[in-house]
Amino acid sequence: MRGTLSALYPSGRGYVLVGTRGAGTRFRSRLVIGILLAGWSAWPTRLQAQSTLDPTILRTGAGGVLVTASTPIPYDAGGSGPVTVDFDVAFTTSEQFDSGAFFDSLTISLESPVGGEVWFLLTADASGVVWSPPTPGGISASASLITRTAIPFPSLTPAFALQTAFHVSAQLPPELAGRRLTAEIELFDNQDPIPSAGWFLPSPVPEPSTASLLLVLSCALGGLVRRDRR
Repeated sequence: MRGTLSALYPSGRGYVLVGTRGAGTRFRSRLVIGILLAGWSAWPTRLQAQSTLDPTILRTGAGGVLVTASTPIPYDAGGSGPVTVDFDVAFTTSEQFDSGAFFDSLTISLESPVGGEVWFLLTADASGVVWSPPTPGGISASASLITRTAIPFPSLTPAFALQTAFHVSAQLPPELAGRRLTAEIELFDNQDPIPSAGWFLPSPVPEPSTASLLLVLSCALGGLVRRDRR
């Protein structure tokens, strides 16, 4: 005789749906609900961890010609479309453009620590921004792979007269797609007293796989309840 679903009770190993159908129903219910609750509790934690990325800030005036930093850059390689890396970047300087002058400059590149391949994404200085500049030893990729959108300048103190900021989405060339990548941030200091600064922030990567798992488990639980009610 088929039973009906009566109640949801906590137990030492999760939650148990108790009905008149017996141990088989209770075991399946405990398994599904336990996994569902575990996934639900882990989901906001994972998203929060991805959203706590800190910007990298470099400034001239430290004494060296080249100020550098390196940071891992996350990206989603599991989709069916082109693989892209997303980040925000900003450059600010008090230098004024002058033909023939050698300016402070900010360079952003992507590097694979495994194979050593490097893609120079951009160089910014008082004259503007050059996208995917041809560089000896670097990957030759078209600037059309880089989508950039002007954004408000970040909260950076001090910020100087010339300010430029972009959100960048770069489609990875085959040499880098699917590999672990680091972003190399380099600020060249021409050693004059005029200050400049660079700012870099990788975009957090959402994890839809967790949400998909919760949806599947919710459907499975709903099917279990409907079946046991029949």
